[in-house]
This record gives sequence, C-alpha cells and structure tokens, in this order.
Amino acid sequence: MRTELQQRFSTALFEASLPPPSEVVDAGAVTAGQRFNVYRNNIHVSLIEALAQSFPVVQQLVGEEFFAAMARVFVKSHLPESPVLLHYGQEFPEFIHAFEPANSLPYLPDVARLELARRRAYHAADAASLQPDSLLDCAEADVPRLSFDLHPSLELVDSQWPIITLWEAHSDGERTELLELQDEGEDALVMRPADAVKVHRLPPGGLVFLRSLQAADTLGAATALARESHPHFDLAINLQGLLESAAVTGWRLQES
Repeated sequence: MRTELQQRFSTALFEASLPPPSEVVDAGAVTAGQRFNVYRNNIHVSLIEALAQSFPVVQQLVGEEFFAAMARVFVKSHLPESPVLLHYGQEFPEFIHAFEPANSLPYLPDVARLELARRRAYHAADAASLQPDSLLDCAEADVPRLSFDLHPSLELVDSQWPIITLWEAHSDGERTELLELQDEGEDALVMRPADAVKVHRLPPGGLVFLRSLQAADTLGAATALARESHPHFDLAINLQGLLESAAVTGWRLQES
C-alpha cells in the first residue's frame, strides 16, 4: 500500500505544474526543483522508450518523432500500475483511437492491439499442445459435443483493416512506404506454442468460431454461430488451422 509521501511523490512526477514534495531538499547549488525535474524527465523518457519497445511497428508507421510526442501525452495521463515495465501500455491502443492527431491513420489502434496481443502471448504461461491427429480417438457421432481447452497464450484480434499485412511489412525494423490498403480486414490468431510468437490470418468466420470455443461452447455450437455470421464458413479449414497452429491443449465431450 502506498504511503502518503509515495502518493504525493508519484503525483508530482507526472504533473509538471506541481512542485516537488517538501521532503525533496536542495543539494548544494542544485535546488530541489532541479533535482526533481531530472528524475521526472528520466521517468518520462524511460516510459516512452518502454512503449517504443512494445509497439515497434506503430512507431515505424508514424515515425519516431510523432511516436515520441504521442507517447509523451499518454505517459502524462497513464501512470504505471506495476514496477514491471513489460505490463505498461495496456491502454495504449485505446489511447491512440482517441488521439486526434492520429486520426488520419484509422488502422493504427488495431495495429497497436496486434502488437499488444503479441506481447501478452509472449509472456503467457506455457502449455503442451495436442497433435493434429489427436481427434482420431473421438467417434464421429460425438464430434459436435467436443469442447476444447485452448492454449493460454492464444489471443484474438479483429480488424476491418489488413493489420497483419501492415505488421508484416514493417516488422523488420525498417520503415517502408505505406501500402495501398485494401477494403478487406484481417482477423488474427496470435499465440506462442513454443519459443516464438506466431501470427495467423483467420479464414472467414474463424474469429466467431474461436471466440465461441474460448467461451467453452461445443464444436457444434461454435460451428453454428460461425455459419450464422459467415454463410461460407468452412469447418474443415478452420478446425485444421486450429490444430496445426498448436492452439488446442485438450478436449473433452460435453453432455448432450
């Protein structure tokens, strides 16, 4: 629990108009305000750098100068809730969505969501995945009653923009010319089955299908929901992709 001094200290760090806490004293010719401002600046710089490391493609898309300015505004209103900086920036995609200077890049918040999903997947728990042929033990008549346990690193990101294409074009650390965006969006399955995080494009209906499975619905129920939203939903393709991506860690049969 924060003490009253800690609360005043942290509040002053993120509000430049506030003087340093009275407990901060002069040190020779260096005033308390000067000492505190150095610390305040270092904290802001560290948080901006942490955001740049967590959202490198967003930075590539807007350029370092714009990103730093945007991140500086974010830092002023979003104090870290954990001493572990890898948790910092969870609200950054929503912030970008409301950040008016970024309105000319409407896909930017979704790219940030994809990068956030990759970071969460990287730090998620490990789990052993089932082999694609593991369902051969299930009788055909029981398949609709299947319920899956999904990998703890699995993240889903939906977008009306081709965010995977954008991310792939800029993920090598080099800024390239913006692509001519197509009208079709891309939904992503993000997970880390082993050491590396993988990003998979979902086929039509795949997002609805996986969200239903995440909610512990049966395969039959998830398929019905997917076909309701996407009449051309292909169960075989989606199920094959789910298994081949190593997203399934277990299965069981639900009662009829």
